[in-house]
Amino acid sequence: MTPLLKAMNDWGEGHIDHLDELYGEDSTTELLNAAKQNRR
Repeated sequence: MTPLLKAMNDWGEGHIDHLDELYGEDSTTELLNAAKQNRR
């Protein structure tokens, strides 16, 4: 199971890096915080 979790983590980090490139780090942080709020 550990390789699967590592792969998921690596994908997530890469995805966030890509969003940072597209929208800027501040916008990505706002998007992630909004998503966390919507899950509650």
